[in-house]
Amino acid sequence: MLAREINAREKIKHLFNGFQAARSLSMRPSSQVADRFKQFIDGHSATRFVGKRHASKRVSQFKQFLEGYSPTKAQSARMDSDRVQRFQGFAGRFAELRSRSVDQARATAHDSRQKFHRFVVGFSFASQQWAEGQRGKADRFNVLDVLGLKTHEMSHSRMLAWLLDGNYRSHGTHAQGSLGFQLFLEQLRLPTEMAKGPYVVRREVVGDNSRIDIEIASRGRFVIHIEVKILAPEGADETAREWDGVCKRAAELGVEYGGIIALYLTPCGHKPRHDKFRSVTWQQVATVFNRFADEAQAGDVSLFARHYARTLERFIIEINNEESE
Repeated sequence: MLAREINAREKIKHLFNGFQAARSLSMRPSSQVADRFKQFIDGHSATRFVGKRHASKRVSQFKQFLEGYSPTKAQSARMDSDRVQRFQGFAGRFAELRSRSVDQARATAHDSRQKFHRFVVGFSFASQQWAEGQRGKADRFNVLDVLGLKTHEMSHSRMLAWLLDGNYRSHGTHAQGSLGFQLFLEQLRLPTEMAKGPYVVRREVVGDNSRIDIEIASRGRFVIHIEVKILAPEGADETAREWDGVCKRAAELGVEYGGIIALYLTPCGHKPRHDKFRSVTWQQVATVFNRFADEAQAGDVSLFARHYARTLERFIIEINNEESE
């Protein structure tokens, strides 16, 4: 509106100047120019009056806006003040809880540090005492560990053949006769009469489609095949092929069907796929070695058997823990 008035004022000034110049030149009044000027003045006044009415209306609207803005602003200020107070209260409580938590954490850390220190000191002392006691015991000594044979299936197969063989010129260098075989039969609840007659122990017996780890055979009496497992699983149709092999071997030795025995030896007594094989555990074998150590007359043989039994027991515990995990 201000720009429009300035523009109108400029036009009036320009027109008035022109009118004065024309009047000076003509020096006589021009009714036509005077009429036009009068019309312009009247139109400008009317326009200005209308502009004032619009301006008055806008001023009234702006006044109403200010009147509504003031209480709204006051209410907003009160709300902001409440929020600030609530936030201040929250910040205060948070600072208090954080301070309390830090103090508690420091106390707990100090207590834990003291406990850990006592534990370390106690463990160091106990470890030193245990090490001193081991000088006369050496409980952790394991010849199979030293030789790297703890999980070597062939070595365990040789040990079992050594126990079962009664021929000191062959595997049975322990020179205790059939004692080991007899204790083995008792542990498995098999007829102990089989240990009283002649028998032969062989390893790695190869058949047409199979190879058995240990064979104990007596012509015309019995044939026992033992499949030795440490960590390896059963192969495809392995026990089925080995059963066919032991049956053929029994026919060669003139052994009747009732004299055929097939054993499946594993650390944890896993069940073989072929139902003619009987499951046996290395824990049962360890028990036999302990009993053999008790009854063997040779001191070195007894010590060796006892040590191997302990080796088996520790090894079986490790295998069971791994399978449980």
